Amino acid sequence: MYEYFIRDNYHVLSALIVLFVRLCAICQDNRGRKSTLKVIHRPIIPENVGLLGQADFVDLQTCQNKDYQHIVNYQGCFGKFVFLRALKFKRAVEVVEHLVQIFCVHVLPHILHTKNVREFVNKHLFTSMHRLLNSHAGKCGTS
Repeated sequence: MYEYFIRDNYHVLSALIVLFVRLCAICQDNRGRKSTLKVIHRPIIPENVGLLGQADFVDLQTCQNKDYQHIVNYQGCFGKFVFLRALKFKRAVEVVEHLVQIFCVHVLPHILHTKNVREFVNKHLFTSMHRLLNSHAGKCGTS
């Protein structure tokens, strides 16, 4: 592409351009490099709307806004629709309450993925979420 640009605009012979590229040290370095790292990435591809959801937590302790110290960011992976909720504390009970409010508006996912928080993957979270979802069943429109 550049060869045609240089030839047409600056009237340089093609043989000189090929010779320059062949002798150029930077061009030789770029040609010799081969990518040795091969990353295999297999994303979860959702088949329907409610298959996969992702929740991330942002720590705001360095720049608190009144009493709020954290933000929970929930994103449904099918529609890329984002919900943000402010948290006063990073306790499982408060996180579950906000997630249930989000699930009342959006579809309850079959898989809830959290990247940067491991402490919420515990039995207390699942039992409290199950209890809250059962109590909100009539209010959310879920059965």
